[in-house]
Amino acid sequence: MACRNGTTLRRPISQFTDTAPLFSLPLGAKFTSTTTPPSQPTPTDPPPFLHPTSSLRERPTSTPDFNRRGHRTASSVSLASYAEQTAFIMPADLSGTWKLDSSENFEEFMKKLEVNVALRKMGALAKPTTEITQTGDHFVVKTSTTFKNTVVEFDIGKEFDEKTADDKEVKSTATWDGDKLVVTQKRGPPIGDVLYIRELQGDDALLLTCTAGDVVCKRHYKRGK
Repeated sequence: MACRNGTTLRRPISQFTDTAPLFSLPLGAKFTSTTTPPSQPTPTDPPPFLHPTSSLRERPTSTPDFNRRGHRTASSVSLASYAEQTAFIMPADLSGTWKLDSSENFEEFMKKLEVNVALRKMGALAKPTTEITQTGDHFVVKTSTTFKNTVVEFDIGKEFDEKTADDKEVKSTATWDGDKLVVTQKRGPPIGDVLYIRELQGDDALLLTCTAGDVVCKRHYKRGK
């Protein structure tokens, strides 16, 4: 801009702009951002873990913790519950030699199976010894008495042929019901299916429950030496 005396005036550049500078810093000053950085996990945060049956990464609700004596504290309860829910439950081990100690309603059971009178009397007096060999899902059951010996071999879940003590050919299937070994014997009409359920009663006793229709017999065995 020219003045009357011929001199030229120069206006500051900022006057020709629409807005003034946002801020100004003294020479040599350092700029410090006021933006808060995102929070970072602290070293004490529990690390994520990979669920054994999923590709999703999850964070446990608590981590295992132990006191000075090595006892688990309350903070590890959730992980312990998870382990208990996913743990594989092993079936009972029935292996061993078992000797009959007592029977309940055995003669009525044999009568229900249409065993003849002579065999019923002999069976009522017999004190059988049963030897069970269990290898995984494979079983060998040997039963010895003073008048007859039998051997039956089978696998869990597979139908097998069996010859009964009164020399009848039947089809049977063995399954697990919890820690009980259940053998279902197909006798056909009029008897129908017969159940033989073996279960441990402590470390040195075994209970064999035999069911035919409405007749139930219980045979108590003790572990032999």
